[in-house]
Amino acid sequence: MARRLWGLHLPSDDLDNADKPEKNVRLKRERSSSEDLEEQVSHKKQRTDEPVGNKQCISCTETLSKQSFASSLLACDHAATVCLSCFTNWIRVRIDEGNWKAIPCPECSRTLSYGDLLDLLKEVPKLFERYDTLITRDAISSDSTFRYCLAPGCASDQFHPRGTDEPIFTCEACGFKACVVHECAWHAGETCSDFGERKEKEESAQRRRDEKASIAAVKQDSKECPNKECKVRITKYGGCDHMTCSRCKHEFCWECLARYDEIASRGNHKHRKGCSYHRPYRVPGYQPPEIP
Repeated sequence: MARRLWGLHLPSDDLDNADKPEKNVRLKRERSSSEDLEEQVSHKKQRTDEPVGNKQCISCTETLSKQSFASSLLACDHAATVCLSCFTNWIRVRIDEGNWKAIPCPECSRTLSYGDLLDLLKEVPKLFERYDTLITRDAISSDSTFRYCLAPGCASDQFHPRGTDEPIFTCEACGFKACVVHECAWHAGETCSDFGERKEKEESAQRRRDEKASIAAVKQDSKECPNKECKVRITKYGGCDHMTCSRCKHEFCWECLARYDEIASRGNHKHRKGCSYHRPYRVPGYQPPEIP
């Protein structure tokens, strides 16, 4: 009876094996494995948008070959997920912004090593040369005896070992002479002391002229608040001529400085004569006689 009931639930081709449970288990496993294999093949066929060996850049989201990514970075312990093109743009922006001393990895923020940058920029040698020049100059500029030529158009540099003890710096490339004390062209005919005193007098006189010019400009473009207890200078930048002092809140006409409370309560004749807003006083209800 049990054998008959079991046979009802078995496929017809397995009825002959109903009395062989081990063989039935093996058949079920083989059938299950076959179905799993078919499902995997079907799933693999559906993934036609990502060929084997390609990966997606997390920056531009393009699916690219593995050769389009850095193989490895000395400063990092992760696989590169930013393509070389995006990595190059990232480095270029950091250099353009002046942040080239410590360029971080865009993925983990660890500082990229010199070797990493050499490898990343091997396809753009001019950019690496620019970076290399910057870090080289930065390294040698920390030496107080290293100097750049101040001549316009000359990019030469050299060491000046004696420093201010020998105030004249002579460029070996163009022959331009500069004063290492005052960082300017050499002041022929004057000692550094004389030159310094003269420059200080000239700069002091220029500061006084600038201050006077500034005061004159303020007076020209501003007026004192007509409130005798305030007198703060006010500058008008536009708008109507009904002004309000920001300090004492006094209201007045910008053109003639008349009090605005009197103008509002008594009329435009309270504007001072000569003001474009002034109108002659008229008695309320008065009608001038008609001239025949």
